[in-house]
Formats: sequence, C-alpha cells, structure tokens
Amino acid sequence: MSQTRRNFLKTSTAAAAGAILPYWFTSESSRAFGFASPNERPILGCIGTGDRWHGVGPNAMAFANCVAVCDVDANHMEEGREIARAKNAEHGHTGDIAM
Repeated sequence: MSQTRRNFLKTSTAAAAGAILPYWFTSESSRAFGFASPNERPILGCIGTGDRWHGVGPNAMAFANCVAVCDVDANHMEEGREIARAKNAEHGHTGDIAM
C-alpha cells in the first residue's frame, strides 16, 4: 500500500490522540473539580450578560465564583447579578457582586 497524504494524516492523528489521551485524565488536568474549600474556587467576572450568556454564564459558575457582572443594558446586568448571586450561594460564596 502506498503512503498517501490522507493515510498519513489518519495515522498521525490517531497516534497523537493515543499519546495525549492518558494525560487528559490526570489529576493535574482535573484540578478544577477538586476544591477543598470555597475559598479555593477560581474567580469569574461576567462581561455581557444578554441572551447568550444564560447558557454559558451559569454553566461557568459551576467551576468558579462570580464576583463581577457588567452589561450595557441595566436590565441584563441586574438579571445576571441575581443569577450569579444564586449560583454563588449554591457553592457557599456569599460575597456581594460588583456591577
């Protein structure tokens, strides 16, 4: 079988994925899931809390405490602040959220 560009790319991609995959699941790569206390969680600031933020923002707050919310629309900003406050309370963070 002759070596074609397509076969080379398939083989090299499979080899690279096989080499990287064991490192994907090491303890170093999953540090975001193992917080010992709420004080060790990363800090998150949310800029732009419009319609698309509703899918992304609350999911990101599963891994970080939101401490600031910013949007040009005051209604979006206040709604984002309330969502962030509720999500933070779920994880034991009770501090105020800057606007």
